[in-house]
Amino acid sequence: MAASDDFSCWPARRLLREEPAIDGTNDVPQYFEQLVEMLRAQGAFLSPKVRQAGPPEIPVPGLVIDEEVVKGEEIFRIPDALQLSRALVDRLLPKDEVASHAKLRIQGPWLAGFLATELQHLENASNEGQTLIGLSDSRLPEWLQLNLVSLADLDFETMGPVALARYPEDFRSAFYPSPQVQNVEQLLACLKEEYSWWSDEQTRPCSFWRFCQGHSLVQSRSFDCRGWCRMVPAVDMMNHDPVYNIDWNFIPEGPEENCRFTFVAKAVRRLRPGVELKISYGPVKSNARLWYGYGFTLPPAREPA
Repeated sequence: MAASDDFSCWPARRLLREEPAIDGTNDVPQYFEQLVEMLRAQGAFLSPKVRQAGPPEIPVPGLVIDEEVVKGEEIFRIPDALQLSRALVDRLLPKDEVASHAKLRIQGPWLAGFLATELQHLENASNEGQTLIGLSDSRLPEWLQLNLVSLADLDFETMGPVALARYPEDFRSAFYPSPQVQNVEQLLACLKEEYSWWSDEQTRPCSFWRFCQGHSLVQSRSFDCRGWCRMVPAVDMMNHDPVYNIDWNFIPEGPEENCRFTFVAKAVRRLRPGVELKISYGPVKSNARLWYGYGFTLPPAREPA
């Protein structure tokens, strides 16, 4: 059963057959700790000082610390095998689909399309009443299934060309000059063209709505590793601040022809309990770029010059 393209909500609570709590406590997903324990069991380090938090403690869901952290202290170390990377996608895909993904890398949306296809598969399973973690016909490891279910709660409709195209020209003009905002109709047309090309190549189809979600997830949740997008589970919940307190890097390991990259994040200064962990999404991202890529803006006084 394919999803419609009406951009209706598909929250993770529906997937997990949970109802929202009346007091609003389900606003912060409850399966973050399950994902963390699953990653730790497979060799990842996620500091026990870190927990997930949300409103009203912090404005939007993110990560905070419960114990003091010293400068240079390691907060996260995620091995290559627990990152959604180009190499992992190749290992997960049937051999007859690897070639089409190789073409997509040239055209751009390979990771977006992969995410969209797998999210569509989870939705179809949900509609059929199946338990989503540990699906018998899933080609994903359980940690990645759980990570995708958690990402389904993200409100991607506030970002990207689909969202911007809904605003009238006089509203968008407040962000000029900005190539992303000024050319939103052309960018949306390109997205539809990519979706059309992707759909023609796949044995597991997905809706345009799901493809847009995959595109926005890549924009807002991935890390750059030598020019390739990688998604790092759990730690991608850190929010943005130009004056960040967490620095991250990919550490290469092994020979160049078979190099693996470990994601490492450390505190750049001493942090007291209750502080939210923040990274920088980029040193020169204007409010127009933040709005387009992530769905939020900074106060004008804090926007990069």
